[in-house]
Amino acid sequence: MTEPDELAAAARTLRNDASLQAATTAMPAVAALLRAREPLAAWLDHIRTTALELHRLHADPGRTVHVQPHALDIARAINRTRP
Repeated sequence: MTEPDELAAAARTLRNDASLQAATTAMPAVAALLRAREPLAAWLDHIRTTALELHRLHADPGRTVHVQPHALDIARAINRTRP
């Protein structure tokens, strides 16, 4: 999976994980994280789109697309993956 693919997978998880829907009565900190799902997913999409566009404009076609490291760390935590 490429780095941009990892961001896309994390954004999909945030938007589609039905198990999170049942947690709306959770503790305040958990409830706050649940409310942050869509803004976080949008941010991951933005980072992915920006990385792909910068790669298209500035890189050689065969080179790896790299994304912002903190966004990638968050995506990997959501996806439960490691590099």
